[in-house]
Amino acid sequence: MSDYGIVKIEKELNKKGFIMRGNDFTVGKVNKILRYSIYTGTYYFNQRSKGLNGKNSPEDWIAVECPAIIGIDQFRKIQDRLTQQNPQKRPQDIRLAKSFSADC
Repeated sequence: MSDYGIVKIEKELNKKGFIMRGNDFTVGKVNKILRYSIYTGTYYFNQRSKGLNGKNSPEDWIAVECPAIIGIDQFRKIQDRLTQQNPQKRPQDIRLAKSFSADC
């Protein structure tokens, strides 16, 4: 599965009949799952609040251990790959180079 992107994972999960809360998987759901740190064995309470744009600073989070289903190294590799694949998070010069090459 190392060559799977989010869309391919979503299609594969739906093809195999997996559901999440009674519905098919979507790209957004898969993306959220891949970014959710609870699967590494730590859940953080108090990440959000009504004030401060809904986010608390990491110093105010409360870490609670839970069973891990993925190693932290694998999780970090996934996060790096997601960042590399996300055009919004790529360095500006890479985006510009791609737009110029598409025009030529």
